[in-house]
Amino acid sequence: MRLEQLQAFLAIAQTGSFQQAARTSGVTQSTISRQIQALDIANTAMPSASFANAASSDRDC
Repeated sequence: MRLEQLQAFLAIAQTGSFQQAARTSGVTQSTISRQIQALDIANTAMPSASFANAASSDRDC
């Protein structure tokens, strides 16, 4: 997991779209997509740090 990947994730969360995230980050949409894909792959390799696992455990409370 790299800082650029988390920044891309945050930009998407803040703007609501890949295209807007790319514009505000000063990169192309394909760069944002690649960052998210890499983040997903890294997340799959470390399931204990998974966003999905964290979200589901929050709902269980």
